[in-house]
Amino acid sequence: MRLEPFLKLILKHPYMISKDNVTISDFCWLKNITTGTVRKLFYPENVEELKNICLKIWKENKSLYLFGHTSNSYFLPSFSPDYIVSTLRLSNFEDMGDYVYCQTGAHIKKIARQMVEQGVEGYHGLIDLPGTVGGAVYGNAGCYGCEMSDIFLEAEILQPNGEIIICKNDQLKFARRTSALKTKTIVGIILSVKLSKKKGNLAEIKHKSQEAHRLRIKTQPGPQNNLGSCFMSGTRTFLFKMISKVVHVYLKLKKKNLQKSLSIILQLLRHKHLIPYLYNWNRFIWKDEQAAVVFDDYVKLYKRLHKGAKLEINVYE
Repeated sequence: MRLEPFLKLILKHPYMISKDNVTISDFCWLKNITTGTVRKLFYPENVEELKNICLKIWKENKSLYLFGHTSNSYFLPSFSPDYIVSTLRLSNFEDMGDYVYCQTGAHIKKIARQMVEQGVEGYHGLIDLPGTVGGAVYGNAGCYGCEMSDIFLEAEILQPNGEIIICKNDQLKFARRTSALKTKTIVGIILSVKLSKKKGNLAEIKHKSQEAHRLRIKTQPGPQNNLGSCFMSGTRTFLFKMISKVVHVYLKLKKKNLQKSLSIILQLLRHKHLIPYLYNWNRFIWKDEQAAVVFDDYVKLYKRLHKGAKLEINVYE
């Protein structure tokens, strides 16, 4: 397929890095995944390059896909976009004294760890959170008592008409795992973010961060091929409550490990094939290429057992 003239011009820029015909699985967080191919993958190295490539894609009425770490993203095999823009090279952040200035691709966990060492409030639960600050603001990421909405001050947002607006905390209308950017109430991409620096008790904050780290290791799988928290849970259905209660009583009577309840419930529901891919109900491990088929079964079963369950991850097709 012939490249548009504007992309030919951009590729002549001495600093613009791009790759042709990249398999999505080579670019994304998940491995062992059957995916499509992106025709052109861009890696802007400064904000001007990011602005230029995004504006030109918008001008040509092309779909703009902007990714950082790609955590919490599931790419269906049908997803084969013309262009993807990566923010991974825009990873700088700077302590400005009374706030933290971050490029959109700055790593959340690096920022959080530095802030914890300084005794700054609101970061203790984010020290192991994968992803970039832009993605975290977009989805109001959070864990262990911390959310981006708690520390977010403002962001520079580039709109399709070329205007750069400054959005404060209340303008992004944060809610659980969403924002005005995710709901498309505000259309644009994040160029930079300012995060708060409110000093607290250093010893207490360090203790909270250590506890969050301990809990993550104990209750969550390792980062490799972990799709992340898949669902905003909803409420358990009557069926799920009854089956869980019966299995719980059975395991207690048999003096067996209660953690085996997941595999027993899945066997009772005739979904034994899900067992190798699940780490507790809301964590899915992408073990192999068969996971794409298994994931569809998992989603159907989860929604059957949880009333009002909504996918928390982003699905691209």
